[in-house]
Amino acid sequence: MVMKSNRQTGKAIACRNWLVSRVSRFWTSTAGQDTVEYTLLLAFVVLISSAMFLGASPYVNNIWGTGSNVLSNASVVAGS
Repeated sequence: MVMKSNRQTGKAIACRNWLVSRVSRFWTSTAGQDTVEYTLLLAFVVLISSAMFLGASPYVNNIWGTGSNVLSNASVVAGS
């Protein structure tokens, strides 16, 4: 069994105390509330953007299909 020195134990206790104080300060402060609000706002923007992209996908597919047909026709004309 390896015994830890008092210095190592003291560092571990200091680190734990620092972490506990940070977490408790975050938990009780109102700044965390802003973080949650901004996160929810970002999630809302992402959902709306996704819905817009899904709604526009048939039009984008049509544009790519038209472009592909034009390029195929051009290669046929250029090959003859």
